[in-house]
Amino acid sequence: MMGRASAALTILLLAASAACRDLGPIARGEERQEVKDVSQPLTAEVRLGQAVGAVNRLVLGNNVQWVDRGDGLLTADGTQFDRQMLALVEELGPTVLRYPGGVLADTFEWRSGSGPISARGTSERFEPRQRQPVLFGTAEFLALCKDLHAEPFLTVNVATGSPRDAADWLRAVNGPAGGVAAGPVHYWEIGNEPYLKEQARPEVAVEPATFASRANAFIRAMREADDTIAIGIPLRRDRMGAMSAVAFPGFAETVLGAVEERFDFISLHDAYLPFIAGPAEAVARESPDDVFRASMAAYQVVEDDLNQVRQMVSRRYPERRLPFAISEYNAIYTLHGALDGYIASLGGALYIADLLRVMAARDDILLANFWSLTGNWYFGAVSAQRQLRPAYHVLKAYSEILRGQRLEVDVRSPTFDAPAIGAVPASRGVPTVAAFATSYAGRASLLLINKSVTSRVVVTIQGASPPVRVARELTDARLFDGSHEAGGLRWRDVTVETGTPLRVPVSAHSLLWLELTPR
Repeated sequence: MMGRASAALTILLLAASAACRDLGPIARGEERQEVKDVSQPLTAEVRLGQAVGAVNRLVLGNNVQWVDRGDGLLTADGTQFDRQMLALVEELGPTVLRYPGGVLADTFEWRSGSGPISARGTSERFEPRQRQPVLFGTAEFLALCKDLHAEPFLTVNVATGSPRDAADWLRAVNGPAGGVAAGPVHYWEIGNEPYLKEQARPEVAVEPATFASRANAFIRAMREADDTIAIGIPLRRDRMGAMSAVAFPGFAETVLGAVEERFDFISLHDAYLPFIAGPAEAVARESPDDVFRASMAAYQVVEDDLNQVRQMVSRRYPERRLPFAISEYNAIYTLHGALDGYIASLGGALYIADLLRVMAARDDILLANFWSLTGNWYFGAVSAQRQLRPAYHVLKAYSEILRGQRLEVDVRSPTFDAPAIGAVPASRGVPTVAAFATSYAGRASLLLINKSVTSRVVVTIQGASPPVRVARELTDARLFDGSHEAGGLRWRDVTVETGTPLRVPVSAHSLLWLELTPR
């Protein structure tokens, strides 16, 4: 979707709706962020059931940009990987890596990133319009994928490139000589977010019919180069939850009706939430507690969009079940606004945990890519200073438990109501406890999310027996503490009393990771 300064249009699209509602009188003072457990905890029950299907480890993907030496993955001279940064990335273990970036793909010249470093050319950033040597080029990207055992995923430049450029890139990495560095590349995407019109670069925007025509030409040229690849096209419905989300109404329906060449999956960016827009002073008045409640209800927006897109695609292709690639996702509160830092907070990380729960449980998700791996403003899982941001811990936990088989999980939980915030409409009856479980190598792994702002929840777990091998909790006194951006959050071990059934206390606004003995 975005680099540091893009997606300005999306804010404009959302602002009109956000500005029309009463944001309330509650001030966002730092003292409002301190929360404590109430004396009487809530209670919930989680029942582990049978295996319902193999896990999909491709939802553990990530994004890497070509700029700034791969967002700091390379040393200052661009000649080798930064060992400390690489070690942290290796520990995280992303299974898919997308390149060359979000909107950066719209101006990327892949040939400038080929050949010896000393002979490399430059490519233009999307914004600001500056040219920069492509030190983190195709070979470096594919070498990183090889080191991480990650599937490479390339986005071709449809905005300012040509079908021949895309086909030549494909031949370069999938050629008969073995390709560049560590090809071949199986997953390819036709453009990034063609349904938007960025203020910074209005000249790259095209009407949906024009995009569909270009997509047909790109797909034909790429199929001629290698017909074994999987090709995806980006779509977005007119609305994302409560707000407008495209510059061209009817984009998705028009493109689906006009793309005649064969494609294999749909690329979606429908999980950047809660996305709060509007006047700065109004946004700053949002209660952190209300923002968190909306974040914890936001998964419903994503589920609804996936279901609506499924229906739309099925009407056009009733004989096919095209899978979805969530090629970018992250928590977003504001962009260049009062709540930017919330992205790299505990609250943002818990949204990521809830979203991964949804994506990992669906059978129609091909892959998913967190935005993004390193550096890149508040977005990187590892900061430019090599600090582990909260999202890193969540991604790492899912990387550990997404093995073997998914387990059926029945959750009986108290509920809460969430206010309308940004793209998330008001919600009633949101379950306070959410859960995801897997079974692998004779043990069950269970993640529990307590979405309550203030209340502990004692969860009774049916279908598992003592002992509890691992019990770790990710939480903090404040949901949106700015120090989290600098790596100030860590897992802590917790003690679970032995008993049958197991009863586990889960702190307010937290993620609990358990490894259990299944019955």
